Amino acid sequence: MIPSGQTQIGKILRWPLKAVPKAAVIPIMSGRARGFKWIVGASIHGCWLGTYERTKQKRFAAAVSRNDVVYDLGAQAGFYSLLASRLVGPQGMVYSFEPLPRNISFLKQHIALNEVTNIKVFELAAASTDGTGLFQDGAGPLQGGLSERGRREVRVASLDTLFGEGQLRPPNVLKLDIEGGGLQACIGAKELLAAYRPLVLLAIDAASDYQCCDLLRTLGYSIDEFEPNEIVAQA
Repeated sequence: MIPSGQTQIGKILRWPLKAVPKAAVIPIMSGRARGFKWIVGASIHGCWLGTYERTKQKRFAAAVSRNDVVYDLGAQAGFYSLLASRLVGPQGMVYSFEPLPRNISFLKQHIALNEVTNIKVFELAAASTDGTGLFQDGAGPLQGGLSERGRREVRVASLDTLFGEGQLRPPNVLKLDIEGGGLQACIGAKELLAAYRPLVLLAIDAASDYQCCDLLRTLGYSIDEFEPNEIVAQA
């Protein structure tokens, strides 16, 4: 149980953040994404503060090299996509996959605000099939995923299909943070995973994500949990 004094201190510290206008554009203040312009209301305050998922940021930055190709599955408003665009440089490429119109809008605004030219947005959810699927909204912009209980219809596509159509370059790094959709996304990318052996960063949000780890093991990957519910898989 958190002592009442600490709770009050937390409320006091959060109060100034609530006073920042949601429409304000502020440079990200710290971390490897420092300096990128960010719309305050696009996501939680930790994004523009640069404190969002600090450990994961560092692991992600260590995994991505100059000229790499990064697939950002569950790009949301684009925090990791922007970071990846800096890490890969002008000859690298970032493919951002995001199905929610709200997040897509902020993602595209962030790309434009920062005059980024090495990010391509796919307005869809990566899955094991091609067509449409049902998406269940979450409580906030960082939550929600494909679900039979969903009420929102979104476009879905497999990465193998998109690659076969010539829409994607071979991947070096896959980042998956798609609220339990990791298994289906990896099933839809089995040919890519087998052929190109990209490093995979997977957020564990549901039991099916552990099944995704099992699938990766069958493809010759080793699995390491670098912090609770955060997996890195390497071939």
